[in-house]
Amino acid sequence: TMSISGAVANSEADFKSVAQAAVSSLIMNANGKKPVSSQAVPTFDEDGDAVQFTGKVDTSTAHIAALTSPNWVAACSGIPPQACLTSNSSAVAAAAVADSKSNNRSRRANLTPDERARQNRDRNREHARNTRLRKKAYVEELKSTLTELVAQRDRAELERRQTAQRELEQREVRFRVMEEFLHLRGRNEPTAARWSAILEDGFTFTLPVTHFRAMAKADLKGKALRKSGTIRDSNQYEQVFTSVAEVMADSAQLGAFLGSIGMNNRLATDKAIVSIEYSCDRSKFFMDGCNAVLDWTATTIGAVHNGAGSELKFRGIIRAKFSPESNKLVSASLDFDTGSIAMQLRAPVIFANIDEDGMAAAAQVAANAADALLDSLEMPHLDVSSMIPSAVSLLNSDPSPASITSSEKDDNSSDDDCSH
Repeated sequence: TMSISGAVANSEADFKSVAQAAVSSLIMNANGKKPVSSQAVPTFDEDGDAVQFTGKVDTSTAHIAALTSPNWVAACSGIPPQACLTSNSSAVAAAAVADSKSNNRSRRANLTPDERARQNRDRNREHARNTRLRKKAYVEELKSTLTELVAQRDRAELERRQTAQRELEQREVRFRVMEEFLHLRGRNEPTAARWSAILEDGFTFTLPVTHFRAMAKADLKGKALRKSGTIRDSNQYEQVFTSVAEVMADSAQLGAFLGSIGMNNRLATDKAIVSIEYSCDRSKFFMDGCNAVLDWTATTIGAVHNGAGSELKFRGIIRAKFSPESNKLVSASLDFDTGSIAMQLRAPVIFANIDEDGMAAAAQVAANAADALLDSLEMPHLDVSSMIPSAVSLLNSDPSPASITSSEKDDNSSDDDCSH
């Protein structure tokens, strides 16, 4: 009975050993055939060479630093190349047979030298193949990462150039809009469509109080001033217009003021149209987002022809806010020194020097006309120049003679000789 039970135990142990060896062999044979992960894997050619992996490329700083470090194998574990697949399969197989290490040792101990050598060759061949695949996977990872970095750099550079070009075009358009607004106001443009083309709905225009000319909102401003009675009221130093019609009304008042310059001193019979010419320096145009600032210099044209002593000249600044969609003006503020304009208006008028040659010619023409008239009336001509003495002698009030002539002196001397 004891011998039978011992034989059964030995046969059972041998069966378990053989079964575990068979399971281990099946796992080892399945390593290179079935993937252990459901993730997408790259394809390989007939020689086992990996084809470039086309998944999402990791271009983070940490991943690139890992690729350039000595531990580059760990950096390649993020993608599923066949090398990593084989190593993972080997790890799974090793974990599966961890409980039968002692049995494997005994099985390897029972191998013949030829079987052991063949097993070593197979193991070395597998390690070499895995090393070759890992290197190819590393090179492919470097290529894909570098390609993606170059593409990102090119996209960023293209976007930067496009943004700079858009900003340059937007800057040019907004400069032209501000310049056009000043020109429309300077020449008192009567067409509302031109104003509406550059002004957004609800446009707000602010400028200083101009006491030297009529204001479009004079009545409303007077009421506001009388009602407020305080210096802190903004209505005392600025005008606010909130529509295209009000802006055009202020432009009309400005045009009427320009036409009245030099009216009291006007010598010419024809009246010139006086306008304001704005000179805008492009180098003094600043833009930040939708806000812009521009310096300008203004000079009247035609005021001297209408009798003014000189053309009005003044400088100022315009602040504007634009609509980001249409690049139209949402608001504008015009700042300039009104005192300098009032001072120029009060300056005395100095006429130009009269042409003396022209006056002499005109006098000669008038004299000839007078002579012709006298000839027609048969009246004698009077030589006025001969009637006017060339010199006038003044007599002394003293009764004694002021002087004795030489003839009188000779007569006196002859009388004295006769008496002797």
